[in-house]
Parts: sequence; structure tokens; C-alpha cells
Amino acid sequence: NYGNWFLSCWIEPKIDFNNLFKNIKFKNVDEVYPKLVDQRDEEYYRVFEFNVPIGFSIEDFKKKEDVFAQALNVDVKDLRFEKKNYNVIIKARNNKKPVFVFDEEIHNRKGFKMPIGIELDTLKLRYWDLSDPANAHCYIAGGTRCGKSTVLRLIMAQLVSMPKCDVNLDILNEKIVDLIEFKDCKNVRNYTENLDEANDILDDVIEEMNKRYKRFGKVKNVKNIWDYRKCIQKIPIRIVVIEELSSYVDNKEFHKKLKNIASRGAAAG
Repeated sequence: NYGNWFLSCWIEPKIDFNNLFKNIKFKNVDEVYPKLVDQRDEEYYRVFEFNVPIGFSIEDFKKKEDVFAQALNVDVKDLRFEKKNYNVIIKARNNKKPVFVFDEEIHNRKGFKMPIGIELDTLKLRYWDLSDPANAHCYIAGGTRCGKSTVLRLIMAQLVSMPKCDVNLDILNEKIVDLIEFKDCKNVRNYTENLDEANDILDDVIEEMNKRYKRFGKVKNVKNIWDYRKCIQKIPIRIVVIEELSSYVDNKEFHKKLKNIASRGAAAG
């Protein structure tokens, strides 16, 4: 009974941040320490807000993430650092796991906006919006077997569900096995597992890019693909999909062409 009472009445001890900051000499040149001004519990986080002395920034807190993780008894990956006016907020994830219920009617593609995951802090759906010029390029990076190809297939599955007049795909699949299922999809303009053919495909993309800019230049008030699609006619967004970019790391000619497309191709679609 005593053990049950102890467990049910256990209260997590408060952290003495004043003592912690003194021990690690976390202060500015005037020897002023950050001051805890608010502490609260949210659904998935314990939240600590600090008033920051002059000369301190959120980056100073991030540099001490290992110390904060140890003090708050969480992994570094479960910490969030945010700025609020002149204060810094540290969020430590609790043990409650977020629950996200997928709804096929709600959580689907909206035009050129494709759902790619959820925001862990808010559980809101995150989209890759191709119609936003800032999102014209997408680079998927991560460690071995962390799910890069899975994310790419998720995006590809949504792209091939669109009409050909909206999206065309050029797939450079040096990895061979991961994207083979998309080879015969209606949207796929070119597919190759060969390096020489990959160079030829990039040449074709550059040629079409230049032709599109000449076409845009003949129409008043048309500056990019979205203006042209709105004012004149639908021409497809042409997306070059490269699986395993590292396969081309030693091919200078390939990277020269890719750089040309990346720097000039967004407005051309």
C-alpha cells in the first residue's frame, strides 16, 4: 500500500535553473543569468520560458542543448527551442504520444499542394506546395534506411494521380529498384537507369526550358509558368526526379546541367 501511495503521489521535482546556470557559468559579460519567468504543461510538452540577458540569444541556449536535455531528463531530439519577443522558450516533450487519425476525404492532395507528413508540435498536416516558387525544388536527405525513398514514393504517388496536362515526370533511377513501379505511369515522359541517358534527358529539359522562356516573352504580363497557365493555356509542370543523387557525384557534366536547371528552371515550370 505504501508503494502504491508513493507512486500515485510522486511529483516531479522542480528544476533549479538558477543553480544550473551558475554551475555551467551560463551568463553574459555583466554576469547576468537568464531568468525563468514562466513554467507550464502543454499537451505534449513541458514548457519553460526565460527572460534573456543582453548579449544572449536563442543560439546560446541551443549550444547547451545537451545540458538542458540531461537536466530535463529527455533526449536532445525531444527538445524544442523557440523565440518569443526577447524571451527564449524551451519545450521538452513528455511521454504522451501524438495521435493522428488519417481521414482520406480531408487529408488529400489539394491541387499542387501534396501532404507529406504532420507537424509534430501541432499535428497539422504539412504540404509541399509546387505552386509556390519557393518550393520549386525538393531535396530529401537523411541517414541510411531512415525512409528517404518512402517519402519520395509518397510524393510520386500523388504526382502520378494528376493529369498529364498538369505534371510530366523525368525519372533518373540509378538505384533501379525503388521507383520501377512508376516506369509506365501516364505522367512519365522519360525513365532511365542509365547515366548516359540521364545526361540526354537533362539536355532535353534545358532545351524545353529555353523554349518556354521564349514563349513567355511573346505574351504581355507573363513572367512564369503560372501566369502562362492562367492566361493562355495549361502546359505541364515538368519535374526531374533523381533517385540517389550521390550516384552522379563524379559526373561534372551532369552537375553542370543540373545546376542550370535548378537556377533557371523554376519560373519555366
